[in-house]
Amino acid sequence: MADNLRFRAVMSGKALASQRWAHWHEGVHARYRQLTTEWGMKFFAFQTQRDENYAMQVKLARHGLAPKAKCKFSFKYGDRRFYGFLTEVVEVMEKLRWEEKRRYFNGGDKSHELSEVMQQAKKVLGCNVYDMHSGNYGLLRGKVVLIDFSTMTDELYRRGVCTAEHR
Repeated sequence: MADNLRFRAVMSGKALASQRWAHWHEGVHARYRQLTTEWGMKFFAFQTQRDENYAMQVKLARHGLAPKAKCKFSFKYGDRRFYGFLTEVVEVMEKLRWEEKRRYFNGGDKSHELSEVMQQAKKVLGCNVYDMHSGNYGLLRGKVVLIDFSTMTDELYRRGVCTAEHR
């Protein structure tokens, strides 16, 4: 199953790499494409970005704070190399209807769930989670999870923990 998903990810990546990220969901450093009902792929322009984000996501997933990640891969398209990994599909908060989304932000009745995830992630990773953009969080089986780790890798880079020739 994983090899089939990895193949699909690479083939999707090759097809879409030529479209200059046109049909991808975009984060700060990553692009995302859903492959099946359960798995999608995150895609990066630099290996260090992929490796740092993968490590954080795997670590947080062990604590139920992020979707599972597996099967790192890379491929060359033209004169560029691209790097990715498979990730569980979540419902991105940014895409929720406003009435539902506001329950998690700005003091809504579920904002404590978001705060708890941020506090737990800080304990696990040792860095602040300060980007409250709704595109950085998702719902996985009804539970709030982190899905974008770029602000954390930026902070760790500033402290000299991450290596990042791309920053």
